[in-house]
Amino acid sequence: MTNNTRFFFILAFSFIIVFSQSACTQQKKDNQPKNTENVQKIQEVNSKEVSSPGVFELSEVGERTENKLVDFYYKNLDKNVSIKDYAKGKYIFLNFWGTWCPPCRREIPEIIEIQKELKDQLVVIGVALERQPDFESAGKNVSEFVAANGINYLNVVVPSGNPNRMKIAGAYGGIQAVPTTFLVDKDGNIFETIVGGRSKAEFMQSINRMMGKQ
Repeated sequence: MTNNTRFFFILAFSFIIVFSQSACTQQKKDNQPKNTENVQKIQEVNSKEVSSPGVFELSEVGERTENKLVDFYYKNLDKNVSIKDYAKGKYIFLNFWGTWCPPCRREIPEIIEIQKELKDQLVVIGVALERQPDFESAGKNVSEFVAANGINYLNVVVPSGNPNRMKIAGAYGGIQAVPTTFLVDKDGNIFETIVGGRSKAEFMQSINRMMGKQ
């Protein structure tokens, strides 16, 4: 093995290790979520009780427009609610995640803080790509996680058997790994796509650029 080949192999291996620690592919074997992970930090962030906007099932997905927020809907008491209407007039932090994904769970305390601090300007929406086939089990899983961890933002659940699962992923260019976060401006333009877990400071740098604060 030449020195150049050895260097390339080490570099590639290092990249794989780093990526695996910051994101999960949807093909990875299922690991049941440990709702106690990060509880201490989450409880520090949420010293007061937080009421979540709710957990609902994905019901419909609009057509894709390049570099634009694709509207999708969730079902609430048999009524389809539009994400565009829900977030009207605000910046959007759209986070694709899963309860089975460790990097997703690690960044949730940071996202909770962001929603708390920027709730008048920005709305956080979680899209939970769950591995259970039906909403009864997937929704229960996400609801328990939301309650245990004090999540203070809307979550739309996409069970593995939901007929719109491929469409919601394709609408955003294909979700190859979670977490994947889209920052969307008030005009519905996708400002930035962030693949992998991030800290609050890293998220805020991107959010401030989107809001014209940097």
